[in-house]
Amino acid sequence: MGTVDGNYAADKWHLQINIGVPDMDKEIKKEARKQYFKYFGIWFIVAGVLLFVWLGLMAGRMLVSSAERSNLEAPAERVFDYADVLTDEEENLLRAYIAKKEKQTQMDIVLVTISEDVESGSAGWTTAMMNRADDFYDDNLYGYNKVHGDGVLLLDNWYEGQEGSWFSAAGKAERRFSGSAGDRVVDAVYREIGKDTYKAYKAYVDTACNEMSGKGRTVIPGLIILVVPLVTAVIYACSKMSGKKAQDTTKTTEYVENNKPIVNQSRDDFLRKNVVTRHIQTNSGSSGGGHRSGGSSHVSRSGVRHSGAGRRR
Repeated sequence: MGTVDGNYAADKWHLQINIGVPDMDKEIKKEARKQYFKYFGIWFIVAGVLLFVWLGLMAGRMLVSSAERSNLEAPAERVFDYADVLTDEEENLLRAYIAKKEKQTQMDIVLVTISEDVESGSAGWTTAMMNRADDFYDDNLYGYNKVHGDGVLLLDNWYEGQEGSWFSAAGKAERRFSGSAGDRVVDAVYREIGKDTYKAYKAYVDTACNEMSGKGRTVIPGLIILVVPLVTAVIYACSKMSGKKAQDTTKTTEYVENNKPIVNQSRDDFLRKNVVTRHIQTNSGSSGGGHRSGGSSHVSRSGVRHSGAGRRR
């Protein structure tokens, strides 16, 4: 009987162990999930917030893109070729192209060419061109959303010895082009102006629109908003786990031999001294050829805030 009872007790004990294994697996999985969310939880929250913000921006952009022009006081004309550097066909092509781009960016896009001695007055070339560009925009009440609202204007001077452009922006464009973006517009014009005048002015339209829409800048896609936090979380978790397992490979006796410290000799030998001086040429002029004047945010003579950029050719 003792043997039978002993076998029964052993079988019961094995049964209890076997029954307890699934519970142990559950505890291990529970702890694993706990550790997983400990390391990754915050990054999921960050990714969710960024995704929410991105979706909001996309929704806002879609609403803005459907906005109709609300300023009816400005003239319908957008191309004023007073310098007569474009053919009639090129002017019409530009008008049609500008009309298409205005609907996409919700801003007025104006082109003015002149051939005038702007330096005959007291103002220098830069100030004179800036005032003429701003005044033309303000006096004609341009602005896509309202008078003196969103829009850009390129004033291009063909007068001999004073050739150059001034780019003026107002409304939401004033804020966008208050940095180096205005210089990029002028650069795009100058790359083509000596080869093809029509292409140069088309480049003005394209570059201004790309800068406004963000195509000229680095745009973070929605997928990257999700992937970057997750990848960062993985790297962080791995570094944490590997840090716990790392062992200190340097001991206190590592650099001791026969109870005396071992010191490797190190020295620097001074050989010679050689001094080179160079003169760095700087441009201190205010309106010379090639001088950039981008990023200037100012109030025009009509009281409208503009940003601008320009220089001689």
